[in-house]
Amino acid sequence: MIIDAHCHQWNLALNRHAWLGDPGAAPLRRTFDRPDHGAAAQGLPLAGAVCVQAEESAAELAWLRRAETSAGIPTLGVVAAVDLSSPRISRHVAIFGDRTPDRATATAPVVGVRDARMLDAAGPGPDPAAMALLAERGLTVDLLVPDPGRLGAVVHLVAAYPANRFALDHLPQVCPPGRSAAAHRAAMGVLAELPNLTVKVSGLRMEDSPGEPLRRLLRIAFEFFGSRRLMYGSDWPVSTAGRALGASVRTLSEHLGDLTDAERDDFWHRTALTAYGL
Repeated sequence: MIIDAHCHQWNLALNRHAWLGDPGAAPLRRTFDRPDHGAAAQGLPLAGAVCVQAEESAAELAWLRRAETSAGIPTLGVVAAVDLSSPRISRHVAIFGDRTPDRATATAPVVGVRDARMLDAAGPGPDPAAMALLAERGLTVDLLVPDPGRLGAVVHLVAAYPANRFALDHLPQVCPPGRSAAAHRAAMGVLAELPNLTVKVSGLRMEDSPGEPLRRLLRIAFEFFGSRRLMYGSDWPVSTAGRALGASVRTLSEHLGDLTDAERDDFWHRTALTAYGL
């Protein structure tokens, strides 16, 4: 069984997504929804997904939460895009509601938040009151690192809020597979000391991830974090440019062949359930 801990869906009728104007984003300039995700995962034992909202929009968030009613991979929870430095953030968190799914309306719960600008060098940082409310509500904070040079900011932030639960997005982009084993060990050694941080092996672009460097990266990641702090995420459709997921899942499975059955279960689904309180 697989839980996709990091996929994206968006509705261009509700939210323009300015980032789609980038030249390389042309294949993504359309609405992507649950049936599309299901088609991309055809043939895989994908039992559910955590959908990470790509850009803040109240209307699109409501659409993502209601998407459980349509065909495709079940949406187990949504990570809402927010501005954690906004004076209105505490009010926004308060209206997310109960974390439990509403079976009567088939509404998926908000299980976390992500501020894509929070780790930018010029960013103001999160509001402490909002962080306290997130911890109280049990909402995970996803971290998008703009470049590997910002790992120090990750350490500072996660250490400053020990009551909060954090998920680091896109390990292969934070620690590019082509870097040396010594560089990976230095980075992961520091991150692994943060007990409230879990890590997603997401954002994997197969064309940028040759076999042996990726295998080495994964081996070091499991050495430092263990299977209970690592989880699979597809980053579909961004990292796959909307293509099927089978090739990346097969590649990861081959590289993780030395794991025990219990460790594989952790990586493919159990860590995601724990990281998001599902």
